[in-house]
Amino acid sequence: MTLSATPRTILAVDVERFSDHSRTDPHRLRVHDSLYKMLNQALDESGIDFDSCYHEDRGDGVIILAPPDIPKVRFSADLPYRLAAVLRQHNEVHSAPEHIRLRMAVNAGEIYFDAHGVVSDALNKTFRLLDSAPLRDTLQKTSDVLAVIISSWFYEQVIWHGENFRPEIYFPVLVDHKETETVAWITVPAAADRALRGPRSEPWRIRLRDSEARTAGPGILLCSRYAITSSQVAARALGLSGPSPATCPPGQVSFDLPGRPGAGGQRAEIIFWRAARAGPAGAGMAGLSIAGPSVRGLDSPVLRFDREPGPRIVRLQPCTADGLERPPAWARLPYHEVRNGDRVLLNRIPDWAPMTASEFSGADVVDEQSGEIVGIAEIPPQDGDLWMTPIGKVAEEWPLLFRIAGPDHKADINEPLVRSLSLTRIMRLVDSCLRAPVLAEAQSRHRLASELPVAVTVTAPRSSADRADLTALLWSCARVPGALNELAEMIRESPHGGRSAADVARDLERFDA
Repeated sequence: MTLSATPRTILAVDVERFSDHSRTDPHRLRVHDSLYKMLNQALDESGIDFDSCYHEDRGDGVIILAPPDIPKVRFSADLPYRLAAVLRQHNEVHSAPEHIRLRMAVNAGEIYFDAHGVVSDALNKTFRLLDSAPLRDTLQKTSDVLAVIISSWFYEQVIWHGENFRPEIYFPVLVDHKETETVAWITVPAAADRALRGPRSEPWRIRLRDSEARTAGPGILLCSRYAITSSQVAARALGLSGPSPATCPPGQVSFDLPGRPGAGGQRAEIIFWRAARAGPAGAGMAGLSIAGPSVRGLDSPVLRFDREPGPRIVRLQPCTADGLERPPAWARLPYHEVRNGDRVLLNRIPDWAPMTASEFSGADVVDEQSGEIVGIAEIPPQDGDLWMTPIGKVAEEWPLLFRIAGPDHKADINEPLVRSLSLTRIMRLVDSCLRAPVLAEAQSRHRLASELPVAVTVTAPRSSADRADLTALLWSCARVPGALNELAEMIRESPHGGRSAADVARDLERFDA
């Protein structure tokens, strides 16, 4: 006999800690009975006739298969909120052993019915979602009564197109359970009127602007003194058209901090440059040194320096021209990395999610689970794919990044030795150093400063004026034993030291003696 499948909406619920030792069998009987009463009520209030649905009891839960004539959207737009409301009402009037908190999974697919029950791959996957660690963790962490997980198909085909769809109340997770490896979406109905995970404190994002104050793209602020972004964004901020130049371009770029609307704009010097190579072979990166007072009062991001981060869900925050925060975009690092040169291809979630180069190139790619930044995003105009350069790869080419933001960077910033310094002596040293082009020119000076001991690198109060900037740099060097000697050695070795390099180096060494 040939069996034919019928399309059904699949709903599965499971009572949290049903077998917990705090419950006796009489408690479980009352929980079991109450579960059916609440499901009936919530389904009815959502326009879903329970009697028209096939259902099976699972002891600590229920599986419900709804016929195709019941609109699927009711299972996501109405039912979770109705069910959460009746669960709260139940818990308010019952003792703790009879309280009910539920995990709920929603899916859809073809179902086969036989004399013994139902068989379906979609049904199997629904149970995997219901029993998955991300859903269990979410319910455990929330104080509310219901956590819902939704299959990718249901999210993309039903929820995404809903009239009142709110992307900020869903977040994607990787489910790797038994034979199932998939992306699913989780929501907590109690969070419908607020951001699902509350406001995130991620103040390190900067927004680069061009000379006409137009948004060029995002970047990441590090240690209050440095920043990284894509060379594509830095080139736009400099007003350069076409592909980014092969060598580090001169000039400063302006930026502001969307998280600090009243902070005003600041400027930064480009001190590290890797051009974007032609075609999709490799991404371009730019490192910036703040040309002015360091940005105080901001926590620095935690960077993950893995060369191959591995599969995970990552989050990208769009950089908007108006500075208003939009819901994040999501992507997945593949199980088997798709590489092209130095970059890793990210799989968008959903795979057709709209992303533009102006909003996402240069953005931090955040591991949603740990909050660490694993890479820098780029969307090349020629192909439109979403790529990521891992932080570890950037640090290989710009070692300063590891020095100022690596796992042990704070151990390198010891309290500098306080020395009795004479401002008159410092100013004489400034006059001497201005004779060396490598110190007189802003970009090369910033680059030299980035190679000094970290205690100098992240504490020198830089300035956009050459004399004031050099004064602050030398003052900070003079307070760190050996730093002026290091600076002298760099000047001797620099091809841009000029004719006075040897004399300037000797003046620095005499001061440090």
